[in-house]
Amino acid sequence: MSLIDRALLVMKRGAYHGNFGRVCRYFSTSFSGKQDELNNSIKKSVFISQSTDVFINLALEDWLYRNYNFARHHVLLLWRNDPCVVIGRHQNPWIEHNAQLAEKRGIVLVRRNSGGGTVYHDNGNLNLSFFTPRERYDRKYNLGIITRALYREWGVKADINKREDIVVEGEYKESFNVSGTAAKLGRPNAYHHCTLLVNVNKSALSLTLERKEDGIETNATSSTRSPVKNLIDVNSHICMNKLINAVGWEYLRTKALVLEDGGQDFIQCQKGFQYINPTEDWFPGM
Repeated sequence: MSLIDRALLVMKRGAYHGNFGRVCRYFSTSFSGKQDELNNSIKKSVFISQSTDVFINLALEDWLYRNYNFARHHVLLLWRNDPCVVIGRHQNPWIEHNAQLAEKRGIVLVRRNSGGGTVYHDNGNLNLSFFTPRERYDRKYNLGIITRALYREWGVKADINKREDIVVEGEYKESFNVSGTAAKLGRPNAYHHCTLLVNVNKSALSLTLERKEDGIETNATSSTRSPVKNLIDVNSHICMNKLINAVGWEYLRTKALVLEDGGQDFIQCQKGFQYINPTEDWFPGM
């Protein structure tokens, strides 16, 4: 008999005996028990790509999205790229970046499969892709992993704004983005990916994303410009390797369905960190 059938049976009996409170407690306890069971049955891994080629990393992300079974195994993919401009699925590249400057500096342009705005990547930027089944997609949970990691490791207080970007407060109470976010929702899988500005070349970012083409009429999605800040300017002790460890361990110690710390005992039950070599041998058809 299913959980719902058992609950309905108890509700009928409870209503007959005038004991509705007991029915509610039964249903609440049963649901909580099922959720705990599912939380414990889902394993988590942190994959770290060994490539810094944006085309390879986006192909890896797409391969996992299309081929992996995340029903009992959630994955966080961490990856970095050499200098590049990444535009959203529905954007016009001519109005999103300075094409002439990018070409002159050897900064490649690539379109990703998710929506959202244009971003600049280099090795000072960490990309994070959270993979789950579609029904467990939870952007705020993912962003919460990051903000908790920043606070646990360095005491950095970061917030999630209405646009679901991660922001930090400046010297004069103004907000600066340290992360941008986008997602791809399909069936059966989904992913939410975001950036973390650790030590990005802000001059290159600003110049490359400067709009040069005026007078273009388009229905394409336009990026929303926001002031940005590197995490190293918030706390000088933050560096890429430590950040990868901090976010990875925070992900592994957090329960799969709720933003709740499972501690060291929970970590021991997870699959841990794994360096990924995104090649045809590892991922056939990538």
